This record gives sequence, C-alpha cells and structure tokens, in this order.
Amino acid sequence: MNDESPSVLFCDLAKARICRVALPASKAELFAQLAKGLELPGGPAGWDDLSDQLQDLSWLRGQEAVLVHESLERLPEADRETYLDILASASAWWQLQAQRKGYAAKRLSLVLPRAEASRFGELFRGARDMLASS
Repeated sequence: MNDESPSVLFCDLAKARICRVALPASKAELFAQLAKGLELPGGPAGWDDLSDQLQDLSWLRGQEAVLVHESLERLPEADRETYLDILASASAWWQLQAQRKGYAAKRLSLVLPRAEASRFGELFRGARDMLASS
C-alpha cells in the first residue's frame, strides 16, 4: 500500500477470469456484476456466500480471478465496508496459502480504486494477522 513502490500484477491472461466492477450503486448491483463477470455458480446469495466463493475458487475455470474495480463510491457505506472486508480477508487467505504451499494453484488478484487504499490496507493487515495466528 505504498505509493512509492511500483505495483505490478503478473497474470497469465489466457488462464484468468477478469471481472470489471463498474460503479455499483447497491449490493444487488455489485452481486449481479460479480456473478456475471466471474461466472459465479448461482451468484452470491449473500455476503457470507460471496466470502466463501472468493476463498474457495474451486468453481473457477481458470487459475486466477482478477477483480478490477472502477469505483466503489456509489455503494452505501456499510456495503462498501463489508465488501472491502471480504476482499481483504480473501486476499490475505490466498496470500497465506501461497506462502504455505510455495505456490497457489488458484489465485485472486484485485485492482482497487486509490480512494480505498488506506481502508483496504487496514482490513488486509488485520485479516492477515488473524489468519497467521490461527
């Protein structure tokens, strides 16, 4: 989360499922965009279901899911906070899997708006620390 270091995402596009999340104004819009863009089986039924789907990825046809977010500013604050928390937890979980196994058979990559950097960083560090201690 440091603006001074370069950010590079290495991705084999032929094996990735790329989902563009474009200005959702509600939880329902967000879920619809994720269901379509990621080809989620049955779509997320709720926040817990979305969290499970992003930490499982067994449904993913390729090796990587890439979520590209244009902006989350139109989402109600409580939904934005919940969604960022889910993304941070899933990202920390996949990072831990890669560290423990030396690789990740599946991978979740995120592109988030700069406006979310500080909050996402806090949530990510909290999730990573919690997972590392368990």
